[in-house]
Amino acid sequence: QLASLVSPDGAAARIRLFVRDADYEKGEALTAHADARLPALVGSYGASYHTSGDLPVAGAVVRSIVRNQTRSIAWALATVAVVLGALFARGRRALVALLPVVAAVVGVLGAMGYAGVPLGIATSMFASLTVGVGVDFGVHLLSRYERECRAGREPEAAVAGTLRSAGRAVAWNAVVLCVGFSVLSVSGLKPNMSLGMLLAGAVAACYAGTVLAFPQLVRTLVATLLVIAVSAAVAPVSLAAEPPADPCAAVEPDAEAASLMAELEQRWRGEARIVRMGISTRYGEEHGLHDLFDGKADERVLWGVFGGDVDDTKMLYVFSGPGRFAGTSLLLHDRAAAGAPDGLWFYLRSFERFRELGADAERTMVPGAALSYGDARGFLGADRFVFAPAAGGEAPGPDSTRVLACPIDDTARADMAYGALAVTVDRKRELVEHIAYRDVHGKPLKDYRLLEAEREGERWYPAKVRLHHRGRGYTTDIDYEYWPQADAPPASLFAAEVTDGAFLPRLQEFLRERGLGERIDAEIAAADARVEAYERRMRERKAASTGAVIPDRAE
Repeated sequence: QLASLVSPDGAAARIRLFVRDADYEKGEALTAHADARLPALVGSYGASYHTSGDLPVAGAVVRSIVRNQTRSIAWALATVAVVLGALFARGRRALVALLPVVAAVVGVLGAMGYAGVPLGIATSMFASLTVGVGVDFGVHLLSRYERECRAGREPEAAVAGTLRSAGRAVAWNAVVLCVGFSVLSVSGLKPNMSLGMLLAGAVAACYAGTVLAFPQLVRTLVATLLVIAVSAAVAPVSLAAEPPADPCAAVEPDAEAASLMAELEQRWRGEARIVRMGISTRYGEEHGLHDLFDGKADERVLWGVFGGDVDDTKMLYVFSGPGRFAGTSLLLHDRAAAGAPDGLWFYLRSFERFRELGADAERTMVPGAALSYGDARGFLGADRFVFAPAAGGEAPGPDSTRVLACPIDDTARADMAYGALAVTVDRKRELVEHIAYRDVHGKPLKDYRLLEAEREGERWYPAKVRLHHRGRGYTTDIDYEYWPQADAPPASLFAAEVTDGAFLPRLQEFLRERGLGERIDAEIAAADARVEAYERRMRERKAASTGAVIPDRAE
């Protein structure tokens, strides 16, 4: 099956991505994601790449058309202004016909931005068409007005006569144009449908703006400035929703808040321990995996071992299930000193693939969880965040304090993809009760909430937490079990070389020494049994369809 994807010499490969219900927005999001990730990925191998296929080509075509259509709006306005200036003896009266059209176009663009309608082939085409069609109302009324003035009527009487004699014709003209363009809205082609609706709406706006503003525009250009001011005020609000205020914009480090978070960090770093996490994820209806799991939970088990060195904290996470996912590992070396290089490695057992990840991989999600690789540390490092008191939000209890955590610089912000974190800390139990995450644009991203806590000796630990990922539409519950260790695990357990042995066998050997071997061995056996059962079903289906006898792996 790889023959169509990999060249015979193995020097080149093709990766196919299938996007369900693809549209322009999904294509742009996928392109942006690939552009951000691929250079670092292929650069580490000295490889090159290019994109092709329906989505990249369609995206390039749409971007090119939108750029050209945007330029055409300016050319259309300039051309119409020149013609109107030559047509009317008083050139400035050309603004009477042109300004309502400009205001209508800007207003419709603002409404599109407010409604989240992107500029595409059809939606960028309507503006220049509207300029050519919508200016007719102003030309008609202005021509009639000048005729009334030449007959010796005062401006007020001329306006009244213009609207009385030409108003009905202009109104029927607007009705006919709107109805005619509305026919496109029933088209089976979405671009035609969008173009029809936008043109009908824009023509109606041009008519209303021209008729309502005409009496004032023909007498003074003060109203002209009013139209321009209104258009300028509407456009920025509508074209792009105002981003939420950035709580980190002018944050000042606070010694008390920093001290509190440093105590939590030191405690989490300085204790050697084993932890088992039962991860249960439910995907919302809007998530692509919802149908795959048929509304049921995606269950996974993750084991973790912490080295217990405050200055150079080593953490190893290994999945023990389900199925082929058993053995997938994440290894972290986190150095507390600011500027000291950290290490992050990922091992995918299914493909026997091991590689070191860059700092920007911290934003990548741990498979099956709402935690990112950066969150897997379990603490907020002082070398990554600035801490200050947090205002507003949930009212903390008598033993709780709210802290605002802001990325220390733009590099940290980009690597973690976090803009600000509002952290609620239980000082008495020394636990984080709640974290409200914002993304780099200031929008709510996800929530961490402590549901239950347990006490081991003198310390409290999270027993159950819930993470709701707003941006991706799923919720993860994590149940924890802890085994504090009196002595540090061996350094070989955290060796960043897969040639020293895969991480799963290392972990199994270590847990056997610490009395937990039966527990993880049973989970691995269950995962392998699921894989064997799946492969058996696949062999039976293939044999039934082809009549061939397919040997199992042992044979």
